[in-house]
Amino acid sequence: AAALIRKLWDQNQSAHGQVIVAEQQTAGRGQHGRAWESPLGGLYMSVILEDLPVMLRDKLALFAGVAVARTLVQDGVTQVGLRWPNDITLADKKVAGILCESLAMGNRWAGILGIGINVNTQLSDLSADVRRLATSLAAHTGKTHKEPAFACQILARIIELLNETREQGLPALIARARGFDSLNGKSVEVQDGD
Repeated sequence: AAALIRKLWDQNQSAHGQVIVAEQQTAGRGQHGRAWESPLGGLYMSVILEDLPVMLRDKLALFAGVAVARTLVQDGVTQVGLRWPNDITLADKKVAGILCESLAMGNRWAGILGIGINVNTQLSDLSADVRRLATSLAAHTGKTHKEPAFACQILARIIELLNETREQGLPALIARARGFDSLNGKSVEVQDGD
């Protein structure tokens, strides 16, 4: 996605709205440089957004998380949670991760919403360490889902949420996130560095 942005900018074109989708990743990245396991059956996508209000630029993970959580709920999925800053959970097990990056060149700016979702992922394809913390949409609902259709639903929610945030402001986005907050009322421990 970053290479595509640079290429399009070098050609004086916009990268806004470009989407890259993979069925599998061999070098998926998670937060803090951790590996993200990306076997077949998942949906791995990067969405490039240039036309964003400045107030959203440092809230991309929250924005993408709300869009994915909303997609799940509108698809009839239950026990959907948003675990700050970048996990989407089903019954407290991680089903999706968000990793956002941005690029700037002169007065140009672009955000990349990296979204990885265990849609039809076989839990047996995940390492033992990941398997005890993760789930898939298929394992949670007991049914198979079409990854391309699910990707389209997420894109529709991103557009919808972007329009709502432009109209209603950042407090509305924060309120939506709080509605999915899986840590609300729980004790948390924060580790900073070592």
